[in-house]
Amino acid sequence: MGSERSAVKGTPFRLGYQPAFDGLRGIAVLAVMAFHTYTPLTRGGFIGVDVFFVLSGFLITTLLLQEWNQNGAINLKNFYARRALRLLPALFTLSLVWLLYISLFRPEHFKETSKAILIVLFYCANWAKAFGHGELGWRDSLGHTWSLSVEEQFYLLWPALLVAMLRLRLERRWILSLLVTGIAASAVARAALWASGSSVVRLFNGLDTRADALLIGCTVGLLATYNLLPQARWFLLTIKGLAIGSALLLAYLVFRANWSAGYMYLSGFTVVAGAAAIILIELLGSPSKLGLLILEAPLLVWVGRLSYGLYLWHLPLYRITVPVVTHPEWTWYERLGLRFAVTFAVASLSFYLIEQPCLRMKHRFSAAPAKSA
Repeated sequence: MGSERSAVKGTPFRLGYQPAFDGLRGIAVLAVMAFHTYTPLTRGGFIGVDVFFVLSGFLITTLLLQEWNQNGAINLKNFYARRALRLLPALFTLSLVWLLYISLFRPEHFKETSKAILIVLFYCANWAKAFGHGELGWRDSLGHTWSLSVEEQFYLLWPALLVAMLRLRLERRWILSLLVTGIAASAVARAALWASGSSVVRLFNGLDTRADALLIGCTVGLLATYNLLPQARWFLLTIKGLAIGSALLLAYLVFRANWSAGYMYLSGFTVVAGAAAIILIELLGSPSKLGLLILEAPLLVWVGRLSYGLYLWHLPLYRITVPVVTHPEWTWYERLGLRFAVTFAVASLSFYLIEQPCLRMKHRFSAAPAKSA
């Protein structure tokens, strides 16, 4: 079941389940996991986070607009209930398990870990890192949660802003203009702060300096929902060519990009998000058979479904395995294999025993017709 877009102008766009999106998530999370093993081949794997940001902006915007088109209203209470069921059970579980582990085996780090967990649970990890808190927990084992904080802050701001614009009957072109302005403002602010000497830690973690990727995803969601993406053959062929180039560029950056390099803050992060957006547009239009063959591969789709748990658990588990993998006889690919195996085992347990049962309750908060938002 894929995207459904009629060629007839005005026919509502419906986004069904797209296995290729899970495949894209799978590639993104594998890149991040490889990046955090500090292997020599994937030093640019951090860009997987930007792919997640684009997907998040796209999916949230699409679902909200579809609810508005269907019901004439958006129930924000139900929206946040669904988000909570998706995000919080696994995060609470990680927090409890990690605190228990620290108390039993690393009691000297209990105080700092407790403080870090509170920062994580209140979704402030990005600002804590941006403004000098330093490492989150035992040698930054919770440092990766900065991106979860960025997304949660986006979830708090964007839906409410979108509802306000829809209630004011703002024309689509004005909503699009505001999104484009937001993208430009975030990119320019990041570049200006870099030029003025701000630290890369501040720029890497701030919502304001990373919002362009989320807003680029929002823009694709709005264009798709309102059937503003052309279906002419020339457009589809152009997008297909650009998508191939984008995929090659992202693959190159996974191996070569440097998260602290100036080019990433001057334009690189925006280019990465734009490349991910082009791939999304191609998947929505007329995706290539080779692209679908790769992205809809069952194993990769399964990895994508596990991506949230994989992302949550991988860095704490990596920290536990440090005494083993730092042995001089271990090669980088042996370290990678061990850490991946442990992370997949724990993330699978989290997915099937915790996340899935909670996700089955989301229907109670479906986007059913409501009198008001």
